[in-house]
Amino acid sequence: GEIMYEIKRVEDKGEQEKLCALCNIEYDADAFCYSAYSEGEFAGVSQFRIIGKCAHIYDVVLKNGFEDRNCLYLLGKATLNFVDLCHIKMYNYWKDIKNAFDQYLQTL
Repeated sequence: GEIMYEIKRVEDKGEQEKLCALCNIEYDADAFCYSAYSEGEFAGVSQFRIIGKCAHIYDVVLKNGFEDRNCLYLLGKATLNFVDLCHIKMYNYWKDIKNAFDQYLQTL
């Protein structure tokens, strides 16, 4: 059947730090953060900043042992959508995020 996904903005910095630890990534107190849930269970996190007119996307990752390309895609898409709503057109990705995204889009 259908899998239920949920993407949420993380406002609480303590929660952001905890979720980053679950994904084995460095917590960035100055970054915006989104979390992803699959069937109500925590699945992944994104961290990004908007500096001037450029979006810096640091992380779009799933927690260890959780493989779900659709979930990863939706997390990335929500992150990019937020940036878009801020009328930001320039991006600075970590290269692996950009590559992962491009590879995923080729499979659709």
